[in-house]
Amino acid sequence: MIASYDTETRSRLKATTKKSLMYGNETSLEELLVIFIDNALKYSPPESPVEIKVREKRLHAEIQVRNQGEPIPPEQQARLFERFYRGDNSRTASDSRGYGLGLAIAKRIVDIHHGSIKVDSSRKKGTCFSISLPTSKTTNPKLKQSPKH
Repeated sequence: MIASYDTETRSRLKATTKKSLMYGNETSLEELLVIFIDNALKYSPPESPVEIKVREKRLHAEIQVRNQGEPIPPEQQARLFERFYRGDNSRTASDSRGYGLGLAIAKRIVDIHHGSIKVDSSRKKGTCFSISLPTSKTTNPKLKQSPKH
């Protein structure tokens, strides 16, 4: 999936992954990653790296996408996953197109897969979205798809 980005953008992506199985709809899971990676790129300085980490934690895979953009104020973090909500940073980003649907769609995908999302944002550490998704049928029994790497 990272290979689909142009060379200049790929040079900003720093991926650290361990093989982890996630049960779910492959297309939805790819869209989920694209939403978070695109947002991280859009809301960070042009030359700064975007870190992507995937690791297995007990019965879940944890995906973290971190950038070094402006921090998201706590009062806006609570609304990030609402449809059509665009925080102050989205209005000043270099590429401010969009309707405020990306994170709402991401949240819906995570909910369907019985996962969770959290956000941590500060000037010192940047903004990190952490997505936790089940790694087996036992933790995600309603999904009938085969495992995806």
